[in-house]
Amino acid sequence: MNSKQQHNYNNQGLGSWKNTDHGGLIELSPSMEKWLNLSQTRVVQASWFHNLPIDEDREMVEKARLKRDGNAFVYRVRLPSGDIVRFEEQVYDSGNAGDTRLFGLVKKISEPALEALHQEVSNDSDSLSRMEPHLDLKKFPKSFLRETVKGRLALDHQGLITGLASAGDEEFTKIKLKESFIDLLYGEDQETFSKILNQCLKSNLPSEAWVRLNFQDENSTWLRMELCPKKGFTAFKKPSVIANFTAMINKSSSVQKSIFDESLLNLTGTLAKVGGWYYHLESGSLKTTEMLREVLGSNKDSLNSIFHLSSILSRLSGRNIAVLFIECINNRKPASLEFEALGQHEKKKWFRMMIRPSISDEGVPMGLYGSIVDISETRRVEQSLEKNLLTYNLIVDNLTDGLVEIDSSLNVSFVNRNAKSLLQKDKELFVHAMPLNELIPDLDKNQFASLLETVNQVGFSKSVEQFVGFIKRWISLRVFKSGTGYTILIKDITKRKNQSSDLYMLNSAIEQIREVIMVTNDIRNTKDPFGLLYVNSAFETFVGQGRDKWLGRNPYHLIHGRIPTRHYRQLLVGFLSHQKILVKTEYEINPDNKVPCDILISPFLDTARNAPCFLIVFRVFEN
Repeated sequence: MNSKQQHNYNNQGLGSWKNTDHGGLIELSPSMEKWLNLSQTRVVQASWFHNLPIDEDREMVEKARLKRDGNAFVYRVRLPSGDIVRFEEQVYDSGNAGDTRLFGLVKKISEPALEALHQEVSNDSDSLSRMEPHLDLKKFPKSFLRETVKGRLALDHQGLITGLASAGDEEFTKIKLKESFIDLLYGEDQETFSKILNQCLKSNLPSEAWVRLNFQDENSTWLRMELCPKKGFTAFKKPSVIANFTAMINKSSSVQKSIFDESLLNLTGTLAKVGGWYYHLESGSLKTTEMLREVLGSNKDSLNSIFHLSSILSRLSGRNIAVLFIECINNRKPASLEFEALGQHEKKKWFRMMIRPSISDEGVPMGLYGSIVDISETRRVEQSLEKNLLTYNLIVDNLTDGLVEIDSSLNVSFVNRNAKSLLQKDKELFVHAMPLNELIPDLDKNQFASLLETVNQVGFSKSVEQFVGFIKRWISLRVFKSGTGYTILIKDITKRKNQSSDLYMLNSAIEQIREVIMVTNDIRNTKDPFGLLYVNSAFETFVGQGRDKWLGRNPYHLIHGRIPTRHYRQLLVGFLSHQKILVKTEYEINPDNKVPCDILISPFLDTARNAPCFLIVFRVFEN
């Protein structure tokens, strides 16, 4: 196989396999299922899988897999149909001691039908020359387009195919019987491509086109095409174009098209200062941004495949990144990793890497997104801050509130002096990795779990109150997100809770007594009109109306014309002079019924609002 053919083969898809913990079963990726002609069979017997290589290759494959060193080896598999397909495989272990699982990364480097064709011809006659599939394909445009991921077409001014070439070929293979490329497209794409072709020929400038090949026996295949007009035509030589194409995934959308647009990848990477890449499983295509190549210190030529990328990242991180890629695809779950590496001049650098699978509507992995960012400056700032930890602790210890820091597993990493005092713990208490429920045994676990859900969403929680039985104190808790863990502020609210309890008891008594209790603002206040601020339940019974109708109204209407004028004047003097006065008088319930009555007014200061008010106690002695 020459270098050009090998380059073309390497543009095929990528699959994977892994064995289970006990080694009796093999789990296959969707691509491997497809290549082995299996239907909805993700898990197979290990003995069956290891017997797939043909007899001549089986021993070599067994030895290569046992080495698990990541070196590539090539073997052949005979399918149940009798066809033979060739695979290139790399095998790794998990990198963890005691873990016996193996992971295989597989490339398909020949199609079964082509391999079978080669076998059939070579068996018929020993005198016939060996068939070269990729050379023979170039004689048949439709088959060439069906089987080629990247290539070139030579088109005349009418869209007829005059030549075919693979991506690595320097020269075109000429086509004797010219076939219309436009006729190979879907009907709705034919007119679009014709317009783009004519525009390209008229303007003599490169143009881009997205079209679908109409292979009726399978789903549509998208081609991304770059049309480049061929210069040097004359009146006797019609204009023509060279069309560079890339075959995309069967189902395409505007989003998937944009993924393969390097200009868009570069734009997003530059804006976010993040190196980005996208790997397409079916075509084996890897797109990388300029920012990624800058972060990794690589050029475009040395970063043109997923194997090159995993090799560079494995060297930097000291981890087997190929296994991480395989796990991400097989589990259909994102992964992330932070690692330290030595840069130029032995200077330490830190990187954060994130990987996310691209999944189709049918749940089949289509590729991998990845991003890498240099977080060295952030880490250096963090290290600088850690040097000031002593000063930080001194400040924290002088806070009025107690402070507790915990990690994501709810283990305590720090408790300040005030928190230890509040929780009645020894000042020398060693709290490293102490579970939070040991520090606060009576902690309401359900309530605290609800707090953490809120914190993970918005970064902080509201204050909640709880009675801690072992110290017989009321505390309030408030939680904040802090790095990878949480910070808890604890405040002793026992005094306030006791005051609230006393106030509740007093309010219950006021609501149950028979005397009418009223509270008014200061009659001398010119800003707000004089009126009732509060009345108790006895007021509603006495007046026969709901308290809502009287709140804010002047209480003058309750006594006007119902007590002697002299007594009314005494009450008015008490309001104006801000003095406590008790008036014993008679209250007229109706013209024929007057009853003895005591009216007490007493000034006080509402400390919550810093406003002067009056308490009025109205007691009627009924016969």
